[in-house]
Amino acid sequence: MAKYVSDVKQVGYPQESVYNKLSNLNNFGEIKDKVNNPAYEERFNGIPADKIGDVKKYIQSMEFTADDVSVDVPGFGKLSVRIVEREPMKCVKYESVNSPVGFRLWVQMLPVTEMTSKIRVTLDADLNFFIKQMLGSKIEKAVEKIADMLALMPY
Repeated sequence: MAKYVSDVKQVGYPQESVYNKLSNLNNFGEIKDKVNNPAYEERFNGIPADKIGDVKKYIQSMEFTADDVSVDVPGFGKLSVRIVEREPMKCVKYESVNSPVGFRLWVQMLPVTEMTSKIRVTLDADLNFFIKQMLGSKIEKAVEKIADMLALMPY
């Protein structure tokens, strides 16, 4: 097991709004509508131009329910992330399903003021020693980017 923890991030929304968004994965279905909107093209910065079409196709094929999100990935089958625990207004825990690497991810929320909050993301992954050594720093950066993205989302 390898554990990666983000820095605490400030969020410009109340704790309850953040929890309500993150505790229902149906709320993320809106990305399917936005993926082809030119106003959101900058979100694909850093993705090679020849791969953007594939990324958009994967996003369009995603299925959302209140408890899980899944996508068909060639060579792997249907990969899913599901909510396994909700602690109202404080924490949402997710875990992988049918993933080549098992992981658990949780987002903790705390109030700062009535209109702001803070979050921290933790990832616990089933990595063997060699993968941890090769990819550990990249995973650490990815957890930090997830936390940054969640801090900037509209809630």
